[in-house]
Amino acid sequence: MRYIAYTGLGLVVLVLLSAIGIWASSRSAYDQTFAHTEATARLPSFESGSTDELVLLSTARGEFRARIGGFESGEGRPLVVLLHGFPVTSAMWIELIPALVSKGYRVVAFDQRGYSPGVRPLDLREYVVPELVADVLAVADAIGEDTFHLVGHDWGAAVGWATILSNPSRIISWSAMSVAHPIAFADALTNDEDQQARSSYFGLFVTPGIPELLFSVNDF
Repeated sequence: MRYIAYTGLGLVVLVLLSAIGIWASSRSAYDQTFAHTEATARLPSFESGSTDELVLLSTARGEFRARIGGFESGEGRPLVVLLHGFPVTSAMWIELIPALVSKGYRVVAFDQRGYSPGVRPLDLREYVVPELVADVLAVADAIGEDTFHLVGHDWGAAVGWATILSNPSRIISWSAMSVAHPIAFADALTNDEDQQARSSYFGLFVTPGIPELLFSVNDF
């Protein structure tokens, strides 16, 4: 019995040490010095004709960190807005931006709400889909374009679908990557076991505290 007790105690200690290690690794990954926020604040402001590739884009919704291309050629070139997925940022579009510019487009890929330090509200109600859609339109407005091409991947595709369904007159073309039409996707979630299994991680993402802990371990 003594050995069983010692074994049990050892397992408890091991679990506790593992939990402490995970927590410590997670906390050390956070930007406690706000270095990212300060670096973003030092970015050049977007201006028409800008040759900067990484800028601070001021909109009616706040200041977004954004990657741009094709603006040095002036107006007249159609605009493409790129919406990144989760958990990445506009950096996912780095290789696509020059390719689109070479085809005659102006491009803006902005870090969406929650990713840009200037648009990171604490109230969860500020992250509902209409707020995210309003951000997309505000970015286009800040560029000075009423209509634009829209491309979205993953979470960005979900935002893109909501944007085109609510504001079809403003979208020239829509390219959705990884996420189907909302009606088709909802049907698959309800009736397709394969899609249900593939989307089961949704449950993890809405669990308070756990996703942030897991994703931030080992410096993200």
